[in-house]
Amino acid sequence: MTEESLRKRIFSSYSGPDSPPLNDLAAELLRAQNASWPGLAEAYRALDAVEIREVACAGFAVKLQYNPRRITSSGARTDPESVKKRRCFLCIGHLPEEQKGIIYRGSFLVLINPAPILTPHYTIACIHHEPQSIERSLDIFLSLARDFGPDMDVFYNGPQCGASAPDHLHFQVVPSGALPVEKETPPYGRRSLLLRRDGVEISRAAGLGREIVVFEGNNPDSMAHTLRKFISVMECRGSLREPMLNMISTYSASGWRVLLFPRGKHRPSSFYSEGEENILVSPAALDMAGLIITPRRKDFETMNAGNIQSMFREVSVEEKSIANWWNLFKKNMGGRRKTKSG
Repeated sequence: MTEESLRKRIFSSYSGPDSPPLNDLAAELLRAQNASWPGLAEAYRALDAVEIREVACAGFAVKLQYNPRRITSSGARTDPESVKKRRCFLCIGHLPEEQKGIIYRGSFLVLINPAPILTPHYTIACIHHEPQSIERSLDIFLSLARDFGPDMDVFYNGPQCGASAPDHLHFQVVPSGALPVEKETPPYGRRSLLLRRDGVEISRAAGLGREIVVFEGNNPDSMAHTLRKFISVMECRGSLREPMLNMISTYSASGWRVLLFPRGKHRPSSFYSEGEENILVSPAALDMAGLIITPRRKDFETMNAGNIQSMFREVSVEEKSIANWWNLFKKNMGGRRKTKSG
């Protein structure tokens, strides 16, 4: 990347509270890009034709979204050899000619996602080509949630948990309130309180068919420290650089709320099945949060509670893993476990 190639991409910039609100800048970017980039305008018009079907499962519900434009992302090959052979589509020099963005705090570029799931849908890509990694970018993850504000969710997909660009650090942003799990993990009820320490409350969701750990607090340093401590005790599988996980963060007047989805597998066995048994769903953060993207009509029409519950069980971690991690985490934090339900 050269200074000149970056300069040509800049629509505006955000450097902190003295800048105009980030969400307003991003909305202006979306309007401008829709006017100047025909392919993007077509993609957003196509969202009007996206179909939604709700499925009631055992103790929770999901929404299926039929979105054919997401087939490239859902079926992306993310093994190291395939990634090495393809051109990185998040590097500044490889972006579509019409694409521009907002320089965020000097090191990231806020872009309009050209294959949107919701309106709006932003991708926040590091201006340098470096691997997807949450532990060293937690501060930016939390800052993005605060700077976008309560109307938006910021999410992270691990390198083998739905990220179609595992070689390039990035986050995504969508409107808050659109994900079923947000209503199913309220402040009280359906969660068991595990620990309160350093102003951060940690709890575990109950009865939602997959493991979800919830972190809430209003101090960014304490939140980042607690999240790093928890992630550090999670098991890294095989040759992966970080534990398998997805994360979603929202910021409000009461502080941050982070949902962490520990993962045991990248894709369920049905993704690799042949014939009618094949289901082209590769769970990422939004799928784990209850908005399941189905790029094929067959899957949209035939997926049922049994398929969905099986998929969540297969790609989430086993309960014994959470118990082991929790014991290690508790020792590292020096806290006592709370047994009272939240």
